[in-house]
Amino acid sequence: MTTPASKPSVWTQRLKVCSYDADFTHRATSVSVCRYFLDAAWNHADFTGSMACASSRSITWASPGKATC
Repeated sequence: MTTPASKPSVWTQRLKVCSYDADFTHRATSVSVCRYFLDAAWNHADFTGSMACASSRSITWASPGKATC
């Protein structure tokens, strides 16, 4: 599978870690880590156009069905 040069095959983004994301041991909580993953997945889907494609078919990006646009 090849990807266009403008769309990287690995999604990266910077995160701002806030004090409320950590527990009393100064480590990120599992809830915070899951929130980071969810935000990254959402941003990646939006960047690749999957969100617009899914919206046009009345499905969500997390839907198990195949979305071909």
